[in-house]
Amino acid sequence: MGDRFSPTDNVDIYYSSKDVKHEYKVIGHITADVIANEESSKRSIIQKAKAVGADAVIIHGIEYKGDKDSSGYSKAETIKYVQE
Repeated sequence: MGDRFSPTDNVDIYYSSKDVKHEYKVIGHITADVIANEESSKRSIIQKAKAVGADAVIIHGIEYKGDKDSSGYSKAETIKYVQE
């Protein structure tokens, strides 16, 4: 959910907004189911971010949908660096 730009080939990965050293704006939010493992979820987020033209993603971790047996999903923000 969010804005779309021309697709990108490279996406920087962050796990905290404090680690982003560029000025940026959030252009959207992505979720990806954690089915096989966290790494496959991360790859899915990266592919979605590239498709919407993000320069980077900030991955916020895994949340669970409900009961203890339910699968989780990763949440991330897509960001676009602000040109100075």
